[in-house]
Amino acid sequence: MQNLTTPQSCIQAQGYQHLLYGTRLSLNTDSQCVMTETFSPLTIIAAAPGLRGQQYLSAAGMTIMYLDYLFTFPDELEVIWKGPFTQVKCLYVILRYGVGLAQPIFAYALSGLTRQDTPDSVCVTVIFVMATLALLTLTAGNYLMIVRIYTLWDHRKWVLRVVLAGFGICVCLTLGMLIPSVDTILRSVSGARFDNDIFHVCVIGVQPKFWVGIWVSQVAFDVFCLLLTVANAASRPRTVDVRLISDLRRDGLIFYVAIFSLRLLNVVLAAINRVHLFLMAITFVWSMTTVTVCRLVLRVERMIQKVGEDPRRFGHTSFELHFLD
Repeated sequence: MQNLTTPQSCIQAQGYQHLLYGTRLSLNTDSQCVMTETFSPLTIIAAAPGLRGQQYLSAAGMTIMYLDYLFTFPDELEVIWKGPFTQVKCLYVILRYGVGLAQPIFAYALSGLTRQDTPDSVCVTVIFVMATLALLTLTAGNYLMIVRIYTLWDHRKWVLRVVLAGFGICVCLTLGMLIPSVDTILRSVSGARFDNDIFHVCVIGVQPKFWVGIWVSQVAFDVFCLLLTVANAASRPRTVDVRLISDLRRDGLIFYVAIFSLRLLNVVLAAINRVHLFLMAITFVWSMTTVTVCRLVLRVERMIQKVGEDPRRFGHTSFELHFLD
């Protein structure tokens, strides 16, 4: 708190202080000149390219995701909502609709449509909710990936142990880096603040040092899954119909390359170490990853239905996606 001698001197100092240092001076109920921390206009203007890029990419990702909802809902109704509800279908619903509900919250925080007097606590709440949902949906998506690999390997027990170990390490690394990263943002003076002057959005003014590690762990998991898929192609298991395995291998390679590329974009932006860039593509990658994983699940579920309806088409098989036991 800073006490200036008169209300007039407080008002006169306001413009200079706010422009250069990001402090705002105002009179409280006791006619004292109170200094509060915020972002300076110069800081906000410097972050403008990243903010605009994040807004456009977020809108693009959300639009693609909702269009995908419309295009794939008939398939989803047929293979997900009809028939017995399995753990894979449950994770599919969490991933697909968890991200679908979270994205509008984040988009609204980035839209500039919020009230001008929005407190910083709103940004803190948004970040906490988004971090929690991101962890849940990342975990659900990665679990669906290892289920697919286990299925591709015809439920071999050693593969089960390997994929569960890889999944567990990835979850621990992600959680271990996400928690201190969010804590850094929430506790930092220049962490999560609402810009009431120019863009009227939540702005993050600090990049946590562990942030890049979150996405490195995800990329490492993608490489791990890709290597298991390639190893499966080399081993050529014969207990499942050759045509079915061929389709799954082809889709798997395309799938993992797509996921790897999307997450690698987050790694690159975080490694640049520019505070206005490290979050620029996060919502876009989140949306596109969700679309990719959900489309793969729908395709495999359709294959399962075909096996059940006409075993002669694929041969007699114990092909099963749903359980890791």
